[in-house]
Amino acid sequence: MENYLSIMKQSQNLQETVQEGLEHIQSLLKVGKYEATITLFSDIVQAFATIESTLRVIPKEVVTDDINEMTAKIKETLNIIVSSYEDQNYAKVEEVFQFNLMPRFNKWKTKLEEVFNPFLLS
Repeated sequence: MENYLSIMKQSQNLQETVQEGLEHIQSLLKVGKYEATITLFSDIVQAFATIESTLRVIPKEVVTDDINEMTAKIKETLNIIVSSYEDQNYAKVEEVFQFNLMPRFNKWKTKLEEVFNPFLLS
């Protein structure tokens, strides 16, 4: 498992960065600065894809089916937001962000911390 410690740590660091980015986007959406969020959202999608690919390397006893399902739901939610951006339906972007993406991401991040921390803190 020691081989995976740096991957877990890098994944956690990237998760923190993504969370900060999501919170910043959410604050911009609340004040109507929709177009200012597009580039940052694109970066977040790329970062999420990076995290997703690192999770595939970590053994199944750590990254469980439950985590994989959560990851898939976040990916679906990101795709809905991308489509909403493309349609310039910013009200839907904001709605899906607030009621789907943020709760799912936070739950996923917490779950990953729960499974990674026993290895990282030992």
